[in-house]
Amino acid sequence: MSEITIVLYAPPDAFLDAIRDKDYFVTTSYGNSIEQRDAAHRREIALRDELDLLKVRHSKALAREEALEKEIDAVRIQGLCNQSPSLNTKQDATQ
Repeated sequence: MSEITIVLYAPPDAFLDAIRDKDYFVTTSYGNSIEQRDAAHRREIALRDELDLLKVRHSKALAREEALEKEIDAVRIQGLCNQSPSLNTKQDATQ
């Protein structure tokens, strides 16, 4: 995912609504002073960092879930093979 920062001073509401409907991470801030804009920018960076952290945690959780599902499937298949009467009789006949 690439990142781009665009600073618009007093953008029209219709423009903001249009870009919020997309799959973009958009923040807006209103303020007249440089300090207010800097504070808003720092909040935006903090939110973006938190979002990135949550995405990493989510992907790790999905990977763990997938690994557990594979292990469960392997145990089920092994259990079905052990319960199969045709396999057991063939083994008994060869012994």
